Amino acid sequence: MKVEHIEFRELFLAFFSMAIFSIANVYVINIVFFAFFVASIISTHGKITITDNRLLKYMCSYLAWILVDVIIVTVNRNYPIGLRNIIQVVFEVQYIIWAMQIDIKIEKYTDYLIKIAMIYSLILIIAFVVTGTFRHMDQIFGVYREWGEKIFPGNTTSAPIPFIFALFLCLYYNKGYGRAVLITIGGLLFPSRVSLLALLIVWFFFAYEKITRNSKAIIWILCGTFIIVLPEILVSISNYFPDLIYRLTVTWDRVDILRTVYHYVHQHFFVGYGGRTLNQLYSLEPYVTSTGAAWPHAHNFIFEEMVRYGVIGTILFLLVLICSFKRIKDRKIRFIYVLFIIMSLFQTYMREFNYIFYIYIMLSIKIKGDDINANI
Repeated sequence: MKVEHIEFRELFLAFFSMAIFSIANVYVINIVFFAFFVASIISTHGKITITDNRLLKYMCSYLAWILVDVIIVTVNRNYPIGLRNIIQVVFEVQYIIWAMQIDIKIEKYTDYLIKIAMIYSLILIIAFVVTGTFRHMDQIFGVYREWGEKIFPGNTTSAPIPFIFALFLCLYYNKGYGRAVLITIGGLLFPSRVSLLALLIVWFFFAYEKITRNSKAIIWILCGTFIIVLPEILVSISNYFPDLIYRLTVTWDRVDILRTVYHYVHQHFFVGYGGRTLNQLYSLEPYVTSTGAAWPHAHNFIFEEMVRYGVIGTILFLLVLICSFKRIKDRKIRFIYVLFIIMSLFQTYMREFNYIFYIYIMLSIKIKGDDINANI
């Protein structure tokens, strides 16, 4: 019997980038991941190349502005600076891997990520049943939305990201529909509006790829019909899943966040607040919204950049994203890249280490059919 050789670096990277974590321990996990990633780079013995000089220039300009911005804002406004502020600046450096090609066996990493996602999904399903949460499916988007918070170190909004990426890779490399379904269930067990739609979009994208041209026309007709009758469908569903309809239609929280962001951004439009996020600003420059809520972050990567580094930092970061997108030649990889960017308009996924690393993987995967990626 042939024993498969284990690539420990790729296995460890897959394990940590699949990790579910909460806002409370994101800094700790980031430190562990960042330290290991630096160590893995050192272990490559110089097998690192710059794959895109223009992207590197944009990234260095962005990082230089961050450093200047933090110094200017801190000195001019007499803001206190603590360990968290230093960590935030250090973690911005992680984005620079997008301009690099590191000696990572992508095919091994991908294989490990899919397998870990499957194991995680099985554990989540077992816990979902053992805890009796399955009996409250009608409230799974309401009072039971964070059912696994006390069991797993994750929250409903960040947890599905690894499952979405693992699902995409599973379908991209034709690893089997059984595996894909299992991973999908795992992603859905942390109810989130954005992740629910993202998982469905990934499935739709690959299903759409396989149907004939005539069938595609029928699909679009059905989609148009679905949109027209959507209000009636929502009314019918609300009889069985009232919390689901509430989660899909609630907007007051986003409006309140927008008001909060506007209050801060219009005061310091160009330079922002030197890397500080909303929950740091409440004590520095108090502001209370009409709802009285204290939002921890902007729930939108563009708003988050505006608050932290002003319009200058936001423009530089968008240039980095555009340049990195142009590096991707595979249409399917471009799809998941764009999907992840759209998802970040509703959460601050950009601040999560696994999100950053997933985009690195997207940039490193060659067009499907290349020798290195033809078979995993």
